[in-house]
Amino acid sequence: MRPKLPFLLLTIVYCLLSCSSNAQILDAQIFGFEPDEGIQFNQGGIITTGNIIEAWEEEAGFSQTSEDKHTGSYCVKAVLSNTTDPLPKLNTEYAITGEGTFNLAADTYTGSIWVKIIGDKPKAIKATFDKPSDTPSLIFNLNDLTEADGWVEVTPNNPIIVTSATVSNSIRFAIQDVSKIGAGGGTLYFDDFNIVKDISTDEKSIAGNDITITNTTSNLKVEAPIKSRIYIYNTTGFLMHSIVTESNKTEFAISNYKVGIYIVKVVSDNSTYSKKIIKR
Repeated sequence: MRPKLPFLLLTIVYCLLSCSSNAQILDAQIFGFEPDEGIQFNQGGIITTGNIIEAWEEEAGFSQTSEDKHTGSYCVKAVLSNTTDPLPKLNTEYAITGEGTFNLAADTYTGSIWVKIIGDKPKAIKATFDKPSDTPSLIFNLNDLTEADGWVEVTPNNPIIVTSATVSNSIRFAIQDVSKIGAGGGTLYFDDFNIVKDISTDEKSIAGNDITITNTTSNLKVEAPIKSRIYIYNTTGFLMHSIVTESNKTEFAISNYKVGIYIVKVVSDNSTYSKKIIKR
């Protein structure tokens, strides 16, 4: 399978910008839903092979499709008009050769998933970690999405705290609160699921000066030394905005930015600090 260029660009950009390492947690090919054959799973007591979605299927309703995707060759599709209770579920532990399992350190995490809807939509996609059992789920709210939006990067309402390190962890994906299923239901696509350590509350120092970055839905505020250079990148590495500060406090509008994850880079006195923000 060929690698996904946008995800590789994000990885390279984030590694170059970040002051501390934030190692890749999930396999980009696996959680980009790319493997289209050869994944082993147990089907009624018989070991068989198929694509990644067939291997992960817990409740029928999701499928792998190439008719639309955010990146790569495939994404996940659910046709809600064909859906009845129980609603579709994927469980990444079902691939018996380990495609879909991962390790987590005790830390705070957030995530993102790219979503496209056509017609009626569910209220949310829920991603639940297998362990520790008390770990909250990531809830990706879809209420504000419309068909006209196309592909949108959706982030969860809140970060989650993993209380103890785990190995061979897994995730269950589920549709939540479908207002219309059966006749009249729409179509849901999702792609490129990712989780990262949450650094949205970090504050760092450059040349003895505290750096503070905060954001609302409409504004970004940066406290940094005068003549600092501020850069904002989206998750594909595209430079959205740059500015040289004229005071210790700088504020500018981000209301026209799409909902999603951005990286803010501050450069001052040959030192660099980067921080991930979530635009809601």
